[in-house]
Amino acid sequence: MEWKVFGVSENTNSFGLYGVRLLNKQGHFYTVGASSLNCPKEGDVIEVSEEKGRPMFEKCLFEIPERHFPDAPSDVINAVW
Repeated sequence: MEWKVFGVSENTNSFGLYGVRLLNKQGHFYTVGASSLNCPKEGDVIEVSEEKGRPMFEKCLFEIPERHFPDAPSDVINAVW
């Protein structure tokens, strides 16, 4: 499934990870942690595999995924994509 990066924090958390905001075309919104070695840029589109309906962000070397609710409305999805 494709995820679009629509924000990256300017600073890191106490573990040295940047906060990366991801949105897919269905409106699912996650924040993940990324090190400086694998931190994507805003606007990047990332392919993330799924297992049992769950995105496998760890396969992209992302950490601490956090899903945000409710899903994004269609106007936000259109603006990001």
